[in-house]
Amino acid sequence: MSLLIRKVSFVLTLVSVLYLFSDKTTAQDDYFVLADFKSLQESYFRLGDSLLKAEIGSFTFIGSILGVQPHAGLREFEIQYLSHDSLLLFLDDYRIYITASRFRTFEHQLGFIPGENYLRYIDGNIFWGYSGRVPHRKIGAVFIDTGNEYIELPYHSYADLFEPNLCRKRRFLIFNERIHCHTRAFLSADNNRLYIHMSNNRKPLKYEVTWIIRNGRYAGRVVDYAH
Repeated sequence: MSLLIRKVSFVLTLVSVLYLFSDKTTAQDDYFVLADFKSLQESYFRLGDSLLKAEIGSFTFIGSILGVQPHAGLREFEIQYLSHDSLLLFLDDYRIYITASRFRTFEHQLGFIPGENYLRYIDGNIFWGYSGRVPHRKIGAVFIDTGNEYIELPYHSYADLFEPNLCRKRRFLIFNERIHCHTRAFLSADNNRLYIHMSNNRKPLKYEVTWIIRNGRYAGRVVDYAH
């Protein structure tokens, strides 16, 4: 199984790199794309905790590729409220509130490749979003109310994540309206682990992030391409 995981990781990375390099020759705009390997730093394949790996793999794109089965011990949050820029999820006494907002260039330091109209860094960091372009949207905040305590995800946990997708309503016919969600949350059976998952941006540079809250504290994140 470990050999299979390493092979899948290599293939996904290779496909991403080939796409990124090929974009320079096929693009019609005045920008190009540089390959980077940020997906390897906090990837699902780097998870050493078998329990986290089993639970996170059960609801992520990367887990579906590996054939990870749904985890019976996880309960999914439901939508209580949504708008274009905010989402409120609930489960029992838990509430998760996520906001998004416009990306304003004057609030950030933008690092372009010298001589090229290619955005490489935002606030000194290589970012997740549409490579080379100034983002349109960013994550505003992520709050968790457990009923007993209030948790706010640290800014650094989403500072380099752009083009967030929350949930949106889609209308089929006149009275048939459906909600399509790119953001979900799950709670373990023992209430010790909470996962918030977002599938952001759009193809071919779609990515997914899972924030991990363990024993009431932010414990890290898992980020991978999801295309």
